[in-house]
Amino acid sequence: MARKNVKIETPGQEAPQDDDSDLIGGDAGAGITDPANTEQELHAATAGATVSEQTVKQRVAKLLDDAALKERNAALSDLNAQGFAVITKFEAYGFTDEHGHPLTNSLEFIALVTTATTSQAAPAVVTSEDGARKNPGKPVLTEHGWHVPG
Repeated sequence: MARKNVKIETPGQEAPQDDDSDLIGGDAGAGITDPANTEQELHAATAGATVSEQTVKQRVAKLLDDAALKERNAALSDLNAQGFAVITKFEAYGFTDEHGHPLTNSLEFIALVTTATTSQAAPAVVTSEDGARKNPGKPVLTEHGWHVPG
């Protein structure tokens, strides 16, 4: 009782296949599709598929160009002059995200620029008699004991 003779395959030595029958869809052109133009087409195209939240946001932004444009314009209207300078620099450089969309169209990027360019009020500083500066949010040791602000 001998074993069956098994052909040993080494990576890189497989015989190449000439036909495209092993591709998804059965033929070479089946992978090329048109983008969905309506919500119903998008839903039908992605039914049962696992899609990340970022992908859904980008597809909805493509479908709702007017709404996305209004959101972008509203976000840009809240920027100060320094924020506009940052946005125009990024537009001039032509930075894009991983999907090839301009980075300056991303609402998250505009929100990041907004937070980076708006100045926040610095906490008040308490100066003691000896000239030492203390942050008022922390307990301070005085000659009468600990003083906890609040």
